[in-house]
Amino acid sequence: YVDKQDTIPQLGMMDWAKPMQFTYNSGQYVSLGTNNTYGATATISLSVNIISSVNGYEGLFGSKFNTAGEFIVLKAGTTSLLVGVNQSYRIFTNVLEDGATKFLSIIYNPSEAGDNRLRLFVNSIENTSGSVAGTVSGSLSNSTNNLSIGQTGPTSYASPQGIIGEVSIFNTAMDSSEVSELYNNGDIKSALTHTESANLSAYWRNDGTTIWKDLSSTGNDGTVVGSPLSITLVPNPSNTLNDVLGNPLRLRE
Repeated sequence: YVDKQDTIPQLGMMDWAKPMQFTYNSGQYVSLGTNNTYGATATISLSVNIISSVNGYEGLFGSKFNTAGEFIVLKAGTTSLLVGVNQSYRIFTNVLEDGATKFLSIIYNPSEAGDNRLRLFVNSIENTSGSVAGTVSGSLSNSTNNLSIGQTGPTSYASPQGIIGEVSIFNTAMDSSEVSELYNNGDIKSALTHTESANLSAYWRNDGTTIWKDLSSTGNDGTVVGSPLSITLVPNPSNTLNDVLGNPLRLRE
């Protein structure tokens, strides 16, 4: 960890990306309070880098599991992903890969029937594997459960090992072309300039180890809990406006 932020030589007004690094089972997460910003239909898009192999459940995003109104995303073991909706859930297999960056787009649409209410795209490709516990809930009401990034509510599942960034919530169910637009061949597009930006209800980019600013008009900034470190990410050789994870570099203030 280097406290000084060096200027990128090619872009004098840009900084090296220095995101917060989550450490497994450390109690480090980003608290978003009880202001659940998703609505009746929602897209939650996460860019996740799993650095090491860790068994067991790790909370990536959401409120406390198996409670009314929740929407959660869990790493289940080393490669599977569990997505829970209002006390129902679906487990997708062969999603994550140790050391690889995976961009997850989860589409929840209560107007669809059965399993189609909950879909998962990995790097813009739909994952149709996995099982469903019962029937995916057809309703998602806001709850008073704490919403978090890097843990599914305080005192719940462990923090992950790695980096989470580019977390966006849209109050609309994206189609495959809109998911592809956001993924942008790995150079993740800013949610602020996406075709559905008018429906953007939350957007956190991983601003470091203190505050994660919500760049949407909702303004629900996240507060980092614990004492995490940050790491320095260099620019992507093919696109100097993004780092090697596909996250946009930020302007020097």
